[in-house]
Amino acid sequence: QAYSATVQATGGTLPYTWSLVSGSLPNGLSLSPSTGVISGTASKKGTFSFTIRCTDANSQYDDQALAITIS
Repeated sequence: QAYSATVQATGGTLPYTWSLVSGSLPNGLSLSPSTGVISGTASKKGTFSFTIRCTDANSQYDDQALAITIS
């Protein structure tokens, strides 16, 4: 089944850039660096933990640990 979710941030100076700094997304999902959208179709069940970094136009950043469970 197709999946799509958008990681959001507030503050800082636009534009934001999104990156995966540790862990891994489920196979079949990817993170858009320009929009923060995680999308695709997962091909394996399980819980996947990862950390996403949001970097603003002034190179200030914040990391957030997240997890997605595919059942």
